[in-house]
Amino acid sequence: MLLLAAVAAAGDSSAPAPLGVPPNGPPETDVESVDGASLISLRVAGSALTPREDDVSYSVSGTGGCTYVTAGDAFTVWNHKVTLPQGATVDTLRMYYYNTSGSSSTAWFTVYDLYGGLVDEWSVSADSSTGNSYNDSAQINHVIDYDVYSYLLNWRPTVTGSTMQLCGFRIFYSDPTIFRDGFEWADTGAWSATQP
Repeated sequence: MLLLAAVAAAGDSSAPAPLGVPPNGPPETDVESVDGASLISLRVAGSALTPREDDVSYSVSGTGGCTYVTAGDAFTVWNHKVTLPQGATVDTLRMYYYNTSGSSSTAWFTVYDLYGGLVDEWSVSADSSTGNSYNDSAQINHVIDYDVYSYLLNWRPTVTGSTMQLCGFRIFYSDPTIFRDGFEWADTGAWSATQP
């Protein structure tokens, strides 16, 4: 049924989006195995983040994907909103970066209450002087609930110059809408050979 809705939505711009898909279309997602579990990931380019304050100047890499501070306060936090399906379980945040600065930068998957108060956050850091690399956060295991929370990716560069560049994020998650029909995902022991 979801496949038919997706086909209808693709051919008819007035058709509603399928369950679990934002109204402006699906985010950049794919499926990957992380620690033995098949998870979907939302990808966000580093150049999509913007500084929270206007006390910093920045540039984007020649390819347009990475960003870095060129002048001003390198400790200013940058952010980008997170749009995942309601009920999705967030597993891990991965940060992609370029770093030859000798310093480290940190990013967070951050949960806010509806009044802007910090509820929880999980961090990941860029190792110093590694060039192109990525690191994963600890396991997050948070269920997305827009009735109670708001979500942001936050990043603090700490370094001015192109030796510290944010190139992107992947948020790994499981999407409950895929299994809404009751089929099992990983535990095949619950399956039955008996036909109804």
